[in-house]
Order: sequence, then structure tokens, then C-alpha cells
Amino acid sequence: MDSTQLDAEGIDGLAPLVKDKNFLYSGRKSFAVWMDWTEWQAVYADVFAIELDLDVGSVSLHARKLRALSYMAAWRARSDVPVAVEVTAQLVEISCHDNIHGLALPGRSAYRSHEELRLLYSATIVRCVNGLVDASQRGAYAQAVSSLALRIGIPLWIVDIRHEAAHTKLPSLPTLQLACQTLLQWLFEHYWHPQDAAIKQRVTRVGVALARRLRHNEPLGQLLGLDVATLSGTIVPLLIRGQQYGEFASPDGMIMDMVPKDTPLDFTRFDDEWLQICGQEELVRVFEECQGLWDDFGGWFLVAIAQELARIDQDETQDVKGVLLTKWMLHIASSDAMRVGRRGQRLPVACSEALTWLSTLNNARGQDNVLGHYLSLAISALREVAAGTSPANVANEPTTSWTKCDSWTPSPLGIQTPFGSIPRTLSFNEADDEWQAGNLVVLSDHVRASDNLMDAFDAKYFASVHGIVDASKKVADEIVARGHTSHNESISQDEVERLQNAIEIW
Repeated sequence: MDSTQLDAEGIDGLAPLVKDKNFLYSGRKSFAVWMDWTEWQAVYADVFAIELDLDVGSVSLHARKLRALSYMAAWRARSDVPVAVEVTAQLVEISCHDNIHGLALPGRSAYRSHEELRLLYSATIVRCVNGLVDASQRGAYAQAVSSLALRIGIPLWIVDIRHEAAHTKLPSLPTLQLACQTLLQWLFEHYWHPQDAAIKQRVTRVGVALARRLRHNEPLGQLLGLDVATLSGTIVPLLIRGQQYGEFASPDGMIMDMVPKDTPLDFTRFDDEWLQICGQEELVRVFEECQGLWDDFGGWFLVAIAQELARIDQDETQDVKGVLLTKWMLHIASSDAMRVGRRGQRLPVACSEALTWLSTLNNARGQDNVLGHYLSLAISALREVAAGTSPANVANEPTTSWTKCDSWTPSPLGIQTPFGSIPRTLSFNEADDEWQAGNLVVLSDHVRASDNLMDAFDAKYFASVHGIVDASKKVADEIVARGHTSHNESISQDEVERLQNAIEIW
């Protein structure tokens, strides 16, 4: 691939950007509703597990779709989402209702009736077709829905179903179900799969440019013009693990590609020459270039190393990589490795996160070998830097104390940290969780929350209503009694006016 093809727009064309006063970004100024493309790919895999021929394992297809719906619900709560994501969520949700709850049966109010399902499918298909077609409107005058649908590849029979559901009678349930499946397949072929391919192609381009910089000393200016999300989400994983978003640029990380094949494990005895022995000198210059542009690059690099050490902890064939990563961690955290002004204000926060990941190591820690020796030194250096955390260094971090209420539940999306995330595996084993995830709550199955203040208010209100009703009934009974006590007796005008005034009061 020619290096001229690696223009900034081609590499950065897919990156959602977050506007922040502390950093300079290239490209458009916008923000993504998903944490990163890994989260987007997880939703893609859960929704289209069959199309991708994935091994679902112990997790059912329905549970995977419910998990995807939880993520997409969070995206839609944050801001507007692409129309393809919006309609995908609608189609998946209605299919979950249909497949699990089925048709209504006596005594099972949670189930959908035949007519309810037709109404749900019809409304969903109408909104999906309208949303997809409206996005392709061009010019001053609106074009016909059928012509726009043909242009973007939606079958005309689905447009006919949309017209029939909106203006005439509802189509049959099997027809609506087939239309829903066809629309999901269209979304897979025209949005989700091409977007996933574009993400992986972008990783390949970044990997090629980075490899040429490391091996042939080509300028890194094009990569340095990328946004922060690309620096942290693509460059760092390629250096440490060699792959990102399911696309491999190196079998074991570019940091290992620089190591000569005959390098022994005891290279660490040469503490002063280890960078030269392991061929890491060029990588140090790349690190300094990225750190000069973005002062948090070292923090992301440090946390990524700790995560990789946790991943390869039980793999005895990765001892050389483990020692090399530990030396890099010690190099970044040591006081003489980087000038204090270029470390980044949040490096102490990154050291704290790295220590959290290193605490999960079971095999490497405490061993009387080369890896255990340097790991203990690295942990000591990380603790020293982390102890220097001050309010000025973490000005952007939350400092207030939180109190957990009994009614709060853990976030299904996990915990987002400044330099990564702690994923939480979603599981929907209970029927109540499935209904809530599908926006269907059976009120009779929920215990009514006690609220003394509202109970007292409701009691007073209903007592007043009952008093008014009783008074009105007494007045009406009196009028009837006075009017029918005798066929020959009539009520005086004064009495009638008195009774009318009494009624008007209520």
C-alpha cells in the first residue's frame, strides 16, 4: 500500500471525536454514543450472531439480543444515534417480544395477542422504512418512497407493506414477520457489516503506517494528526498486543516484532543496554513523539501493558514478553525516564489503574525469577508515582462521595475508568429481567413500594372525593324523595332553589 494513501482523512474518517478543552483534535468535532468501537462490535456480534456464524456457547440467542438492547438503549439515552442503529433496536426488540412471549393465553397477561403483534410489527416497519428512506432524500422536492427505496436497495414489497399498514388494513402476522427479518438482513448487509469492515480496514492502515515508522523510520506526522480516540484505541493496542477490533497487524505485538529472535530471557541483566539489546530504541522515539502531542499517551500505554501482563500471566511461553513489558513499565514510571513536565497530569491515576490490574496476577507475582524481580520493582515505582496524586492532577476526576441507595442497581454496561473500562458480563436469567430488558413490566408481579408521605396524601385525597360523592348522592336522593312523596304534592319554588344551590356547591 502506497504511503500517500494513508492520508489523515482516510485514517481518521471513522473516528467519533469528543470535544475537550485540554486537547487538540483533528477532523470533525462530535462525540460517540458508544464508549469505543469494541462496544459497537459487541452489539453487532450479539444482534447478528447467526449471520456471523458465531459460537454462542452457553448464552442463548435471546439473551445476547437482550444484552445488545441494553447497550443500544444506553446509546439512545445519551444522544441521537444513526438511523440504522435506531431501527435495528426497534426490530430486535419486537422480535424478542414475539419469540419469547408469543400469543396471549388465558391467565397470562404478559403475552402479546395476535392483534397486538400485528400493531407492533406494523408500527415498527413503518418507522423503519420512513427513517431509512428519509435519510436518502436529496434536493428541494421530496421524492417518492418507492424510488428512494429502490435506490438504497429496500425491496418494493416491503414498501407496499408499509403503505398497507399505514393507510389500509394491517397485513397478516407472517407477512409482517418476514418483512422484519428482511429489514434486519438489509441492515446487516448495508450498515453493520460494511462498518465493521471499515473499522478493521482502518486498523490495517494505521498498522502499516506504524510499522513503516518503526522499521524504515518514515515520518509519523500522519498518525500524529489523528484524534485522541485513535491514539489510545488503535496505536497502543497494536504496539502491545498487535491487534485491535478483531484485526491483526502483528502476531504478538509490534513491541515484540522489534526484539531479535535470539534475544535470551536474561537480557534484563543489562539494565543500561536493554533498549538497544531488544531493539526498542526506535519505539522509544515513537513513544516520545506521541507523548509530546498527547500527554496522556503514557498513561494509556502503561495501563495497556498491565492488562497484557494480566492476560499472559498463565502462559509460560510469554516470559520474554512479560519481562520486556515489565521493563517498559519500569521505564515509564521511573523518575528519570521522562521529564516531569511531559509525564501528563493524570499519570498517577494511570499508575493506580495499572496497580489494580497487576493485583490480579497469580503466577508472576512473588516468584523468585527474572520476571518476578522486575515486576516487584515496577510495582514499587508505580506506587511511588500513584502516591503523588493530588487534587490538581485529577481536576477532571470526580471527588465527591457517593451513597448507594437500596433501589439502585449496578450499571449493565460496566464501570468506565479514565484509562479503560471494567466490563460487566450481562445475564438475563430471571423472567423479570427479560421483561424489563424488553421494556415490558408486569405491575402485578412487583411489590408496591411503601411511601408514608404519599400514602397519607392519597388517603386524604380519596376521603375528600368520597365525601363529595356521598353529599351529591344525598342531595339527589332528597330531590327524588321530595318529588315522589305524593303524586299530588309539588315542591315549592324556594325549596327547589335551595336544593339547586346545594347541588351547585358540590
